[in-house]
Amino acid sequence: MNQMISVKDASSYLGVSPSTFKRLCERYAIPLHRTTGGHRRIDRADLDQAYQYFWNGSRKKCVSMDASDADGARQIVKHLLDRNIDTILETIWEQLETPSQLSQVLENTLIPALWNMGELWRTQEMDVYQEHICSNTVCTILDLLLCRLPKVDSTASLAIGGTFESNLDSIASKIACLVLRSIGMRTVDLGCNLPVTSIAKAVSDLQPSIVWICHTHVENPESIVENHRLLRQSLASSVRVFIGGGGLSPALRRSLCQCTYFESMTMMVEALKAEPILAT
Repeated sequence: MNQMISVKDASSYLGVSPSTFKRLCERYAIPLHRTTGGHRRIDRADLDQAYQYFWNGSRKKCVSMDASDADGARQIVKHLLDRNIDTILETIWEQLETPSQLSQVLENTLIPALWNMGELWRTQEMDVYQEHICSNTVCTILDLLLCRLPKVDSTASLAIGGTFESNLDSIASKIACLVLRSIGMRTVDLGCNLPVTSIAKAVSDLQPSIVWICHTHVENPESIVENHRLLRQSLASSVRVFIGGGGLSPALRRSLCQCTYFESMTMMVEALKAEPILAT
């Protein structure tokens, strides 16, 4: 008997929102079946096929956007260039029914725009100064979103994180900080380009239950493995290390077996909801 998966579980598996998942199935002619109660389901075999469509190798790519989504991503990039911060903030905020949905909303708004920026950079359609304007605007928006989230209880579990030395990208770490905060955790973004000894000192001082490390760029895989080995040595066994980012190849991920890897922020959120981190 074929295994039928709900749209909610299938979209979580792919790391997109349910509404985006339905649009993607329409685009790629992947069948959705209806139960007698009218609920949509997807066959497990079709979901595996969908995974191959929606993901490009080991890195998530915005091939999932239909024409209107692509237009939306380009429009957001234009707003970023023009520093229309309030417009983008309201676009994101209006889609939120609860703070815990923030990861899905970001994956339908800012994150596709970031991929669009990368493509414009790759094809030399965006200059260095323009990329800097967009990136700085994104950081401002993420900081403002963090301020808008409800206050977190002082007894909630703490998550801290950032990037190792030579990784100067601060956006991914800010997103991780924001998303974990949106599901009720206390968070501290340590920033980018951090020596592993500094991260270990922060763990010793702050006593988090989760440490996230973002790897959007990897120049020296051996150095990444060594840094994670040193970091793990400094942590209590109860502290979990979450990793993510397009710089991690499948081989490198396998080398970091003591870390938990997530393809997307939504996948991380769903995993934490299924296995909640208890308040300290």
